[in-house]
Amino acid sequence: EQWYAVPKPTPGPYETRCYAFMVCNPKVEHDLLLGNQNLKVVFRLLKSLRNAYGMRCLKSYFITTTFLWEIEIQNKNFWNNPLHIILEHMLETLATDFENEWLPFFWNKELNLLDNLSQDDVEDCAYKLRKAYNTLRQYKFAPNLTYKRCLTHFEVP
Repeated sequence: EQWYAVPKPTPGPYETRCYAFMVCNPKVEHDLLLGNQNLKVVFRLLKSLRNAYGMRCLKSYFITTTFLWEIEIQNKNFWNNPLHIILEHMLETLATDFENEWLPFFWNKELNLLDNLSQDDVEDCAYKLRKAYNTLRQYKFAPNLTYKRCLTHFEVP
């Protein structure tokens, strides 16, 4: 197994910024996420939603980590659910993680990935994730929901 040390800047003014390193194993992470089409589609939808809502603090690795934890928690059949169920669940999970200000690093659950964000960024992201979750959840009961209305929540290339 190959492990990598990824340099991560610590918060603070640019000229005094130090670097820490995050250990990761992209091959194992890829293998865990591989082979599930619904998971891949929901991952892309969450990234698109993040971009549409302007959540720059919601890093792709945060989404990946959330999926890695859910793969550990959920049984394999969960990922065969319809896309809207998986999307709703993952969006709610991310919102809760940000509201609790706690997203444990997959390879060391004692480390909180959100520690490198400012309090304002965590709160802003928590608010936007919960707002998106509540709005999309209500759409299930909207009889005349249009594609155009739904599209406002996603950035389409």
